[in-house]
Amino acid sequence: KAYGPRRGEEGETAHRRTGSWRAQVVVEKARRWLREGRDARPVVLCLNLMDPHHPYEPDHPDAFAWRAAKTSERRALYDARLVSTGRDPIHDDEFHTLERLQAAYDAEILQVDQGLGELFDYLESSGLMQSSIVVLTSDHGEGLWQRPSGDGWVNTRRHENQILPELYRGHGEQLYEELLHVPLVFHGPGVPAGRRDARPTSLIDVLPTLFSLLDLSPPEGLQGHALFQDPDSSGHDALFSTCSRGTTITQDGRWKLHLPNAVILARGARPVLFDLESDPLEETPIEDPAREAQLSSKITAWLALHRRDAEELPIEEQRRLILQMGYIGLAADLHKDMSKEEIQRLFKLEREQRKAEAAAATRSED
Repeated sequence: KAYGPRRGEEGETAHRRTGSWRAQVVVEKARRWLREGRDARPVVLCLNLMDPHHPYEPDHPDAFAWRAAKTSERRALYDARLVSTGRDPIHDDEFHTLERLQAAYDAEILQVDQGLGELFDYLESSGLMQSSIVVLTSDHGEGLWQRPSGDGWVNTRRHENQILPELYRGHGEQLYEELLHVPLVFHGPGVPAGRRDARPTSLIDVLPTLFSLLDLSPPEGLQGHALFQDPDSSGHDALFSTCSRGTTITQDGRWKLHLPNAVILARGARPVLFDLESDPLEETPIEDPAREAQLSSKITAWLALHRRDAEELPIEEQRRLILQMGYIGLAADLHKDMSKEEIQRLFKLEREQRKAEAAAATRSED
């Protein structure tokens, strides 16, 4: 059963102008379903909490004071980043706006924390927690003006709407650690209590780990490692991340190469190599041509492998699956030759799908 972003419906309160339900609403729907809507079979409950997502519009904007305790230090950081782009230091109105938005983002994280607290309290009080496996993670982090936008790495349309277009805000166009290093927490039967694991891990490890904890056989070809099956393993030798503008590889949890795609390279961008052991914030690139060539070849091989995998899935099936997740634009981008009529059909399919979901939700509540 999945709950998450939905357009505001009659009787429901959406917490932002994008129309997604706030964490408290999602959690209450989940609790109601656990109380009333399920049968005796084991269940999978997936909650997609969208609060810490642009636009930053918390229910209680004053939860965090926007005047940070170390205001002068934060301003100096913005100035240093802007100077590196060739721009003048930050203006007062720009700085105050960024401080308010930083505080609003923190307040939205607090909303999620409070919502999850209510869910966990319910699982405990209902006796479900002791027999449940809980996984807490995120699909990505957020760029919050930590670094320059970068030539060729920004989404132009989004770039033009930035408060400070010289600094990057958002996700999807960069692959630095603030975007990739997300929480991953397991709790429940079979999970070692109180253990923190520094091994290189990927979100593709979540599903194999769940199969292992549930003592189920995973489907053939499933990627990833069962995290608690072999505590002596070193984790992934290499982790890959990709977006429309390039791919990164992190080898042995230390060496990380950003490799722009061919279009971005043609605009003048270059591969960038970091040593995460000495530079975890990716602030100072290093020169190591041999390592760069080695990691570039690994990225090329990985992309070729997964491109073949993707090509085995018919384009219409790819569109259907991506559309099912709500990514209309991405579904359209799968085929550059899509006609206007095809795109309109995609939007019609999405509308019909949302109506069917709403009708099913109404029937379950009745």
